[in-house]
Amino acid sequence: MTELKIGTRGSALALKQTEMVLLKLKAAYPEIHAKTIILKTTGDIVTDRPLYEIDSDNSNGLFTHEFEQALKSGEIDMAVHSGKDLPSTLPQDFSIAAVLERGPVSDILVSLKETGISSIKSPAIGTSSPRRQHMAKELFPFCSVSPIRGNVPTRLDKLRSGQFDAIILAMAGIERLSIDTSDFCITSLSPDEFIPAASQGIIACETLRDSETAGLLRRISHSETMQLFDIERRIMALIGAGCHDAAGCYARKTERGFLISAFYRNSGIIRRECAESVIDITLEEMAGELLN
Repeated sequence: MTELKIGTRGSALALKQTEMVLLKLKAAYPEIHAKTIILKTTGDIVTDRPLYEIDSDNSNGLFTHEFEQALKSGEIDMAVHSGKDLPSTLPQDFSIAAVLERGPVSDILVSLKETGISSIKSPAIGTSSPRRQHMAKELFPFCSVSPIRGNVPTRLDKLRSGQFDAIILAMAGIERLSIDTSDFCITSLSPDEFIPAASQGIIACETLRDSETAGLLRRISHSETMQLFDIERRIMALIGAGCHDAAGCYARKTERGFLISAFYRNSGIIRRECAESVIDITLEEMAGELLN
């Protein structure tokens, strides 16, 4: 294969992440010529409602359905996704053939530098994520939380204009876009306490299962990140949580194996450290506790 058709969304962040994948591909296969094809997903088209309202039936295809149709038709050979936008399971015809090394995993609280947030009695926080809404109310019990949509620069502009006292964003997006945050006060939220979305900070490449492209991509996949990606998505699948649900999971490697933190709706955060040999049992036990 000398030409590769790469599907991506059209935002600056999506294009940057596609560029990161392309750099890895070019290093592994200098002869490949890549063509970027921009597709609009349901999540891109409908911008006047929070994602969880659009995906009210928990079908989880807001950022994947159009790409999977294009993969089936041959319009594209692969699709580049933010891992946190993926459903916990894919239709059987598709697979995640590669992930890049995980970037920053934490969420950040962004407020205006001159005001901050610590002195505000009832801060107005902007986020459309049920997960972030839940965690924000744990962190700031007297806050009000309102939906906010748009790309990262658009959300920062809404903060500047005074629509919110603070907003919550993923650090990975800020870093990858090299956004100047000198006007803002940035508070990093520990991923062990403010649990991120499953696969947050991970760039994932979707293909038709067992395709030639899938075989090519395996050479650029980061093995440890793929382990964490699988663990976090498996917990979400076991509890039946969608990617727009009030749920999160964060796994990291330790000397003993893995340390896994997760929550689901009102479960509270549960945490387990386990060896790789008992990961299946541990995930099932965690899922049972989250559901109960």
